[in-house]
Amino acid sequence: MHEASLAQKLIDQVTQLAEQHAAQHVRMVRVQFGPLSGIEPDLFTLAFERLKLGTPLECCHLQWSFVGLSARCEDCRQEFMSTELCFACPACGSRRVTLLGGDAIMLESVTLDVDTPVAETT
Repeated sequence: MHEASLAQKLIDQVTQLAEQHAAQHVRMVRVQFGPLSGIEPDLFTLAFERLKLGTPLECCHLQWSFVGLSARCEDCRQEFMSTELCFACPACGSRRVTLLGGDAIMLESVTLDVDTPVAETT
């Protein structure tokens, strides 16, 4: 399952962040999926929930959201967003567009539990 390998990579990446910041636990991970990422969010969530066991992410909540396609027209240089798989420039109608985003999974944010030393008062 494609989603399982991506979920494992995300867990590895967040575990490394937790270690770098001496975090006790990871509370929340937010990711964004583009429509061309090839990811089925429900399968990704199931894989994440299974694979996080025994890691600093064990009590972690996963939130995900979709982002639209972003593109640039190569004729008029207009940048635009699309929620559909439409690759025509809305300004000039050209189909010569370059995809700028919407084909990946992106780690948006991570919430860590980090013990902060309390300053001594005299």
